[in-house]
Amino acid sequence: MYEIAFIAIKGATPGKRLLKLKVTDAKMQSPPGWRGAALRWIPNLTNLVPGIGPFAGLAVGAASGVLIDRDDQGRSLHDRIGSTYVIKTEPK
Repeated sequence: MYEIAFIAIKGATPGKRLLKLKVTDAKMQSPPGWRGAALRWIPNLTNLVPGIGPFAGLAVGAASGVLIDRDDQGRSLHDRIGSTYVIKTEPK
């Protein structure tokens, strides 16, 4: 759940910040807020399904990879559900 809080407030988890990545709203101007961050996290819930969780998680990961590859904006399943974009930040 820490991921939702970091994305909602700062637009990036510590790992994303190290990689100079930021999650933004659809207008690419600010962090997505609580709703966008929570919606973006929904695909991760597939890992919790008893018996098939790990396989469902792999399927979600594969679907995201295909979407990133075929989408001209590079948006994953998570981005589409949460109406978000992942952008590169400028070095400070």
